[in-house]
Amino acid sequence: MQLFGSKSGTAAWLLIGIGTAALALHNDNRLTVIIAIGWITLAVFSWAEYRKTD
Repeated sequence: MQLFGSKSGTAAWLLIGIGTAALALHNDNRLTVIIAIGWITLAVFSWAEYRKTD
């Protein structure tokens, strides 16, 4: 199953990023915020790969 560049993979990365961001805000942890930004960035690039026309 391919996660990067697929619709389900993009949704998975975004959900992980949002969940990590919520956890970071709840715990007031800056390192976790940086990790959440990384997950969300991965979701954006995965979405761009999914939308890329061949």
